[in-house]
Formats: sequence, structure tokens, C-alpha cells
Amino acid sequence: MAIVKASEDWWALWIGLLVFALSLCTLAGADLLGWGVTTQVWLSPAKALAPVSKAYAALPGVASLALTYLFLLAIMTGGAAALGLDAKRFAAGFSVILWASYLCWLAGNNAYVAATPDKRAAFGIGWSLSLTGEAGFIVALAAGLAIGNFLPGVARWLGEATRPEWYVKIAIVVLGGALGVQAAGARGLATAVLFRGFAAIVE
Repeated sequence: MAIVKASEDWWALWIGLLVFALSLCTLAGADLLGWGVTTQVWLSPAKALAPVSKAYAALPGVASLALTYLFLLAIMTGGAAALGLDAKRFAAGFSVILWASYLCWLAGNNAYVAATPDKRAAFGIGWSLSLTGEAGFIVALAAGLAIGNFLPGVARWLGEATRPEWYVKIAIVVLGGALGVQAAGARGLATAVLFRGFAAIVE
């Protein structure tokens, strides 16, 4: 019997499907991923973090971030081990990359950077770069270029966890999980769509 070797494609699929399956539990009224962190435009760091779901509104933003990190660390390190990578080295590198990336994302969401003109009054500021929170991508790009060009030793140490293609593949699969996440607020629509789909099959 031929042995199917683990590949990035397969593990991207399985990890993505795991997250998708967990998100679909919202259709049954169980929000299993609502504790995931979301980042808001901020002036006070204390108001920057919050759980993605209102069902977990009582959960502190820092706790939400910690849970998100632990969840991602567990599933990604498990996938890395299945691919035959050094799990400990991957976990260490992944942790550094994740926290550095999140700091870049947080910086990009500062009100003076991200707030659009119609939001400035709410923050009590007279000016901003109006780049929206996506400015975090620019900050992350600059940080990546700096590390790659000026800290090659650090870049090599992070090499075990620097797998952008794998992360992108997982993200593509996880995008399908948006149905489950959004179903919490549009369950009737989701049910109608699913019912119509079954009806179409019968027809």
C-alpha cells in the first residue's frame, strides 16, 4: 500500500477545515471561536483589543489575545510536527513572528495612523494619516525588510517558521469559515440558503 506523505497542501487543508468546522458551530448556537481577538483603531492601548464576538464581551482583550496565540501555536506546531519539522524550533520562531506581526498590526491601528477623516472627532484628534488599520501591513513589511537585510542571523533562526506559502494556503481555506462566523448574526439567512441548496438538489 502506498504511503501518502504529509505535505504543506494537505496540512493547510486540514488545519483550515478544522477552523472552518469550529466556526460552523455557531449555526447550532455554540460560538466556539468568538474569543478570538480583534484589533480596533485606538488611542488608549487598553481599548485596542477585544474579543471578536459580543458573546465574549466580558473577556479582557489581553486574555483574548493570549487565547488566540495559544490556539494558533497549538494547531500550527502540530501541523509543523506532522510535516517533519523541528517542533520546538518552529514553536519558538512562530511565537516571535506572531508577536512581532501583531505589534506591527497594533501600531498600524493607532488612531493617528488609521483613523479616517470622519472618525477623527470621535477620537478627539485634529489630524491622522487616514491609512486605516491596513497600515499594519506596511509596518510589517518594513519590519520584515529590516530584519532580512540588517539581521540575517535572526532571519535564519526564524527560517523554520518562515513559511508564507503555507500560511497563505491555510488562510485561503479558513476564509470559508466566514460563513460560520457570520451565521451568528444572520442565522436565518444562512438557514434559508442551506435549505434552498437542499431544495435545489431535490429539484
